[in-house]
Amino acid sequence: MEFLVSQRVLHQLRVWYGDQDRVILAMVNHQEQFQLAITVSVVVNQILGTYMVPIVHHDDVPTVFLIRLPSPADVATIDNHSWRWITEEVFFRRVSRIVHHGGRDIGPNTALVQIY
Repeated sequence: MEFLVSQRVLHQLRVWYGDQDRVILAMVNHQEQFQLAITVSVVVNQILGTYMVPIVHHDDVPTVFLIRLPSPADVATIDNHSWRWITEEVFFRRVSRIVHHGGRDIGPNTALVQIY
């Protein structure tokens, strides 16, 4: 699957545009019980045993996230599966190529602040 993203998403995922082997897309079937990022984080932790992965929300769709996993083997484990956490369900799909879409970038007067 090919995916269009802004410079912000590339920066926060810490990847270049082009072919990818460690990026996965997560879509949350949200029941408004938990914050979306927490749901995705808990599910990834249950599957991989780690919270230490960048999880970045899509610019336009609040229920879609991109995740850079530690290895291609982790992508193979998660790809085309769904997991349920309480009432929330998360669907995963491998992203084979990321395309930078310049029209989605932040404006020149907007400062990007990232907290580590």
